Amino acid sequence: MAFSPEKSNFRSPLKGPPSPSWNDLLLKNKKALNHVLFTMHLQSRSNKQTPSSSPSPQIRKSLDFTLPSLVSDPISLLSDQILLSILSKLPDSQRNCNSLVSKRWLNLQGRLVRSIKLLDWDFLVSGRLFVRFPNLIHVDLVNGSLISLGECGCF
Repeated sequence: MAFSPEKSNFRSPLKGPPSPSWNDLLLKNKKALNHVLFTMHLQSRSNKQTPSSSPSPQIRKSLDFTLPSLVSDPISLLSDQILLSILSKLPDSQRNCNSLVSKRWLNLQGRLVRSIKLLDWDFLVSGRLFVRFPNLIHVDLVNGSLISLGECGCF
């Protein structure tokens, strides 16, 4: 009988309990999460409405029950500062993958980058470097400033 490590459920006693996933942490207390989302939703609605057009108490009560249908993506309600603090806690390998989720997350990930190694001088000349990475402290220009032998016409 062959041993298959992919199908094995064995956990080493030295490793300890498995770490919880992001879904477990975010959705552990659904009542608290719903309260936060509802509060954020009400704040966004109150910012859009004038004081004379505030909803009646009857409508406000109905909002309590329709919140899950109104919020299809609860993470989109989070502010940039909250998302930045969440993304900053991730390791670099996961942070780079998460930047592919949306343009908003790509821009947020760019704000977390403090040091970069420039490989393409045209990226610096175009001005996109500081738009894409606004909080840079250190830029390594050595590799971007070198001309490869293929570009100079020398064989």
